[in-house]
Amino acid sequence: MRLAVLGKGNFFGEMAIFERETRSATVRAVGEVRVLKVDKRILLRRISEDPCLALRILEKMSNRIRDLDNELV
Repeated sequence: MRLAVLGKGNFFGEMAIFERETRSATVRAVGEVRVLKVDKRILLRRISEDPCLALRILEKMSNRIRDLDNELV
């Protein structure tokens, strides 16, 4: 089941930052991609320096949940 198709500037794997659970999805590239791996400790430090960063991540997560919910309805 395809959950989403991400484009330029999108991110994935954010749930792993906030919880220690097994991954709930797998990512596959449809075409050529560039991926930047972000170290969890560095990201958490950046979030403590700029709490708005956490708000933007949570906003994106909320949007994804809403989109999936709408697809189920």
